[in-house]
Amino acid sequence: MVDWWRERIFTTDEIAGTAGIGTAALRMIVHRHGGDAFSERRGLRRFFSARDVSVLRTARALSPAIPMAEALPIAFAHHRMPPRRGLFIVVADGAVTSMDADGAARAAIECGALVVPVGRFAADVVDACRPLFDAAVAA
Repeated sequence: MVDWWRERIFTTDEIAGTAGIGTAALRMIVHRHGGDAFSERRGLRRFFSARDVSVLRTARALSPAIPMAEALPIAFAHHRMPPRRGLFIVVADGAVTSMDADGAARAAIECGALVVPVGRFAADVVDACRPLFDAAVAA
């Protein structure tokens, strides 16, 4: 059975909309940040897993507060397994922590922290990738 959270089976065009990133922006991120860490090249095509998409979406959401080159490893660290829906990454005063909804809301209010709903991003990506996966299996 295919572990489509980790297995790189989705093409750039399939993933671009799912990640909330346009195709051109996705290709630019891959080009600038050496896409081999979060995609796989086969011939002239690049393939992604659901995990890769969630990592990219999370890193892009972190990028207003953290450079993308630093945001990618932070996002990877929170995606070894699909994160639970209620997990948030909070960036406040240069510190990055993960916490539940109550702590994230408190941090956002008290110190104007950047709050990224990493758990919701992962759940959205899984929900969006499921039809793509089912269509590929059916074909």
